[in-house]
Amino acid sequence: MLRVRSKATDHRWEIGAGELRMNGARYWKVAALCMGAGAVFADEGETAIDTVYVYGERQASFDEDGVLAEQPRHGHADAARLLALLPGASLNDNGALSGQVQYRGMSGPRMDVRVDGMHIPAGGPNWMDPPLHYAPMALLDGVRLKRGVASVASGGIGGQAQARWKRPGYGDGGWRASLDFDSALRAVDEGVSAGAVVGLANHRQRFFLAGSKESGEDYDAADSVVRGTEFERDAYGGGYGFAAGDHAFDVSYYRIETGAAGTPSLPMDIEFFHSNLWRGEYEYESGDYAFHLSVGGSAIDHAMNNYGLRPAPDFSALPLPPFAGTDRRRAVAESDGFEARLSFAVPLAGGIATAGFDWLEESHEAVVQDPDFAPFFARNFADARQQNAALYGQWAGEIFHAANLEAGARFTRVQSSAGEVDAFPARLVDGNPAAWPMGTPPRAVWMLRERFNAAPREAEHDMIDWVIRLQRGQGARWVYELAVARKSRAPLYQELFLWIPLEVNAGLGDGNNYVGDVGLKAEVSHQVEAGFQWAGARGHFSARIHYRNVDDYIQGVASMDMLVNAVSGRANGDPTPMRFANVEAALYGVDLTFGVELAPSLSLDGNAAYVRGKRRDRADDLYRIAPPNARLGLNWRRQALRVTLEQEFVAKQDKISAELTDDPASRANRFEGTSGYALTHLYGSYEPNDAVRLDLGVENLFDKRYRDPLAGFNRNRAAGEFGQRPPGRGRNAFVRLRWRIK
Repeated sequence: MLRVRSKATDHRWEIGAGELRMNGARYWKVAALCMGAGAVFADEGETAIDTVYVYGERQASFDEDGVLAEQPRHGHADAARLLALLPGASLNDNGALSGQVQYRGMSGPRMDVRVDGMHIPAGGPNWMDPPLHYAPMALLDGVRLKRGVASVASGGIGGQAQARWKRPGYGDGGWRASLDFDSALRAVDEGVSAGAVVGLANHRQRFFLAGSKESGEDYDAADSVVRGTEFERDAYGGGYGFAAGDHAFDVSYYRIETGAAGTPSLPMDIEFFHSNLWRGEYEYESGDYAFHLSVGGSAIDHAMNNYGLRPAPDFSALPLPPFAGTDRRRAVAESDGFEARLSFAVPLAGGIATAGFDWLEESHEAVVQDPDFAPFFARNFADARQQNAALYGQWAGEIFHAANLEAGARFTRVQSSAGEVDAFPARLVDGNPAAWPMGTPPRAVWMLRERFNAAPREAEHDMIDWVIRLQRGQGARWVYELAVARKSRAPLYQELFLWIPLEVNAGLGDGNNYVGDVGLKAEVSHQVEAGFQWAGARGHFSARIHYRNVDDYIQGVASMDMLVNAVSGRANGDPTPMRFANVEAALYGVDLTFGVELAPSLSLDGNAAYVRGKRRDRADDLYRIAPPNARLGLNWRRQALRVTLEQEFVAKQDKISAELTDDPASRANRFEGTSGYALTHLYGSYEPNDAVRLDLGVENLFDKRYRDPLAGFNRNRAAGEFGQRPPGRGRNAFVRLRWRIK
């Protein structure tokens, strides 16, 4: 039974075992769930259901929209791990609070990941705080991944994911108080978390306050402790909502304070994030007419270093003071973001026409310092700005019996710019040019600075996206879908404006230094997807096949610039740096979901995915692509008690990028594949009533030793073998308690 709640009405729905129940009462027999449209095919005809969010268990299947919320079978702090449970989705694990969502080989900036509908620019250039960093588990109401091709309302080239904060619902009368308390303990890292949302609401107004606190120590692997992986994060905030008739207004503010947190796949660890997030939203809905306006912003201060949670490295033998002995470095960064989104929907030609406008802007600063030599600095980004303006429109509706069409287009203009940069070695040349002739490292840095500051530091990218999706139901059990799309992505400011070779690459974790290229083109993906779903009274099965060509895919290629190579090798530890460049790529694969009811209290379900990413312009594979994987769960339920035995299978991954990792001169990565592995997980839950839920589980039950192919390459010598992928997490027993008073 899949338990869901209506977004608009707060009704509770239960879907599964061939029937639909609302608030405990049976309404009609369900034959199939529509793929992506949110409609249910019933014996008495087709009945539309508004957007739903999953509250509990994946007992029979994930629905075809990829909706997943408050997944109890999860024993970690990172909300990105929830989405990794969905077919086609994976996790790029850069640290306990730094995981990036990957979907069908696309990750990081290629994914449109939002928190409460808001885009949050990363606070630092290495993406230690991807968007779901700002969704603590104790305050999280749900996460959702749009399976397949996202609509043109989404700007992501790879896919779209959403996270929602908890907040109280409106009442049906006078003022009532509410409490949602959530706490958890984990063994693998001695993790502790607790959070609560306290609300006061009547039928028109709601107030709430929210807060959480969580921490974890170094995590245990099967045969070691992975040092430098601890973390801590606090969050607090609040909001107000007002609803009257067809109108609704909400405003909220959150403060997220992250302390020391390890990121072993990156060259530094988090020292802190001090993040302020605010958002206001107005909605009007009347029948098929809808209007939506939202504005939001973020202000993030960030510091990271390479000595607080790891031994300080020694990557340079230069005799200058900043490089003598160990090379301790600290970087400070600032990020500000603002967005406004406007959309409206009206009935048109038997369907719904939607039009919208998005405006996003962000600015970034970043400076590298040496705590042992105060004069040293390298300003790698100065007033780096990006402005994104987009117009889109789409139509969705029934074109003939049981066949639905969605067609839309989006135009986006991205304008990027950066200010002048500087660095201490270049200042030495300014002060005494004769003392630093050609061939000396300060002169090389000076030449890089002069070249960058004298060149154009602006870029503009105009992009056109479109999506066409056709869905067709056949009888009561089958649904088919065909979609074609063009999606685009403009280069990041790091990819455009990184002037000095540093390991700054939005969290790639490949161990390479990079430089940018202001002349980069936007990525353009042409994709096609075909899928079907069958659903019967006691089982279901769905499959989706997908293929995409990505023109001008942005990836590192070997630098041929002698200045860049000299600075990178002599001063920054990588004799063979990369430059961001446009290449040609292809990604293709298939993902499946399936389930069967074996007995009234026993069911079997699972999902599987395969994706391949490769270059089209040369014989090579793309970097950090998930290997074939599958999950199979045996579920038993009796009244308030549920137990699940799950087996996770991950195949070997030897399709890795030679361009980025086949580099004998570098100690920071290895051109080696990872072995396949299988992990066993045991989960249980007890829910005696609507107010209390207790979850217990043991992940990696047999304490299997393995290496996650998506974990990047270890840069922390205390965390394991340097340049190798960190060991995977060992046996993790956890318990979670949720208590709700409405």
